[in-house]
Amino acid sequence: MFIDVDRSFQSCISNHAQTLSVTNNVSQLTEAVSSLTNVCNSMVGTIAQLATLKNSLSENQVKGNSKEPPTTNEIIDNLIDDKNYSKAISTAVDAKDLSILSRTLSKINNPSNWLSQPGLNQGLLLSLLQQIGADLSRDIEVKLLWLKHCIIALQPNQPQIQQHCSQVLSGIYQNLERVRNQYQN
Repeated sequence: MFIDVDRSFQSCISNHAQTLSVTNNVSQLTEAVSSLTNVCNSMVGTIAQLATLKNSLSENQVKGNSKEPPTTNEIIDNLIDDKNYSKAISTAVDAKDLSILSRTLSKINNPSNWLSQPGLNQGLLLSLLQQIGADLSRDIEVKLLWLKHCIIALQPNQPQIQQHCSQVLSGIYQNLERVRNQYQN
């Protein structure tokens, strides 16, 4: 009898545990479905907002209200107009386009306008020298003028540029020799 009661008790506990497990699983699934529904609703709202924004941007472009970002040359021109020569030269050097750099140097015209400004950045000066001296086949008059003034202003013993100066100046010298040989022949 004791064995029968124990079996019944064990069977009842087992059935109760299974019922609790199924109930917990159903509850967890219900919560997961509810959470997924909230995420989907949020995504639908975001998609609707993006569609509205896209339509608004398209309408502005059709109406001609969108403005193109300024070109590098326009930015440099504004900087030169504001007499911010250091930023203009930095922007031209960063463009890594020798035609933009030559144009900038021509527009500034007088190297002293930049070189006489306090706090001359020697790293920028060395980068400028390197780019000017890299190609002396075009705009040679402007480049030679700037090379002359920049080399005078260069302080090669400054720790910021010391390790690079000799290599840059050597490259400029070699390019100047090539140009000189071309004009002699």
